[in-house]
Amino acid sequence: MRILKEKKEESSCPQVDHGDDLPPARKLQEIPEDLQKIFLTKTRDEWFDLLIRQDVPIGKVYSIDEVFEDPQIKARQMVIDVRDPKRFDMPGTVRRLAPLYGEQTDEILKAFGCGGEEIKKLRKKGSSVSPIRNAI
Repeated sequence: MRILKEKKEESSCPQVDHGDDLPPARKLQEIPEDLQKIFLTKTRDEWFDLLIRQDVPIGKVYSIDEVFEDPQIKARQMVIDVRDPKRFDMPGTVRRLAPLYGEQTDEILKAFGCGGEEIKKLRKKGSSVSPIRNAI
């Protein structure tokens, strides 16, 4: 793996230890396989630590559980309980909750020119969904 920085043409990440050892890609579609083999040699956190020391702009892809534990997410109060949006105190506001599954189906179909009868036919065929009430 080679990571090039501005103002440098040689590898700036010698610690990866694969710069000159990469097999020549026989076909373009083989490159991801070669890279996958290399990336599997370290954990996500090991790669992050290695690459961040090289000034590579990189971020971790979190699992759902990790998202809620991230210090930046907590500091910016980015997770709120939306069951009662009046109950929380944070810098931003919740103008509107996300629509329920199918809640805006009729509105969207009408915007595309579908009439009431056509929407009924789509629902009957299973091509359109009805709003799900009381999902929360």
